[in-house]
Amino acid sequence: MPAASLQPGPCSGHACWPPFAFQKSLVTNVKLNKGIFPLAGGDVRLPHCKPCGKNPACHPGAVAPSGTTVLYGLGPPSIPIPTTKTGDPETDAIITALAPKYCPAVKPASAIADSVGCGSVVAMGSPTVLVYNGGAAVAALSALAAAAGLAAGLAGIGIGITSGSGSTIGGEGGRGTGSPGDNSVQICD
Repeated sequence: MPAASLQPGPCSGHACWPPFAFQKSLVTNVKLNKGIFPLAGGDVRLPHCKPCGKNPACHPGAVAPSGTTVLYGLGPPSIPIPTTKTGDPETDAIITALAPKYCPAVKPASAIADSVGCGSVVAMGSPTVLVYNGGAAVAALSALAAAAGLAAGLAGIGIGITSGSGSTIGGEGGRGTGSPGDNSVQICD
């Protein structure tokens, strides 16, 4: 797993174009390594200029993340959509907790070696935070869990792994399934 990339960069540079920093990211509610903001997909590198050759030229670049498994939120956490009130505080609290949620905008996390689109790559990353990009790692972990018999054990205690819009954590069933006491929470994708 590659290290999470950090602001302000730099990129690696390419050919005659030197390494250069990135503009401030829209991700401002996540901090890594004692307060450094991360880079995310689509973040723009400031134009870097070629100091050599016959035709000096400048061009910007944008981060193209290698995976979309880890997402940074750009706003406040998800908040419940307002629901009708019944007048009973306990019932209202339950309805609010189970209501669908407004989800914040998200951007995929960037990591070292992600492309910047012009031939250079992200060159600076966190010494302690790694970005999971899925793929072969998922298959390897699944095979390891199956070999160790963990999959049956996890299923026995009601832990499931799901993905996609509207995934839930915390219980069997969900809204409208008739399962009382469900503490499902909508995961924003």
